[in-house]
Amino acid sequence: TFWVAQGPVRDVATVSAVESWYHSHGFAVVDRLRRPADNLAFEFGFLAHLLDWPELPQGEAIALAGRFLRAHPLRWVPRFSQMAAQVCRTPFYSGLSGLLGVYLTNLDEALRQAEGDNLSVPA
Repeated sequence: TFWVAQGPVRDVATVSAVESWYHSHGFAVVDRLRRPADNLAFEFGFLAHLLDWPELPQGEAIALAGRFLRAHPLRWVPRFSQMAAQVCRTPFYSGLSGLLGVYLTNLDEALRQAEGDNLSVPA
């Protein structure tokens, strides 16, 4: 939320919204470092959880993952990745940071396309 708030203030409403997503969809964060729920690693873990959740039909999983991605990581990760790429001391980490925002944008496009596919297999 630091990257959403544009300053060193944590947006409690954003963290609460992310925690609500986690709770509603069976995802628990156990973190001895006490990082906030909207940490990038947890948000990626949650996306993987949604897409791999066996009790959730695939179409619903794709739709939920897309909604979460657009409501949370896409709000801040592209900006974060651009800024991180500019301050990295090595070309490797600068490139890796730059790819992060591009990856999420492409993931969003792929999820939107998958949501729009209404292919069905005849019985």
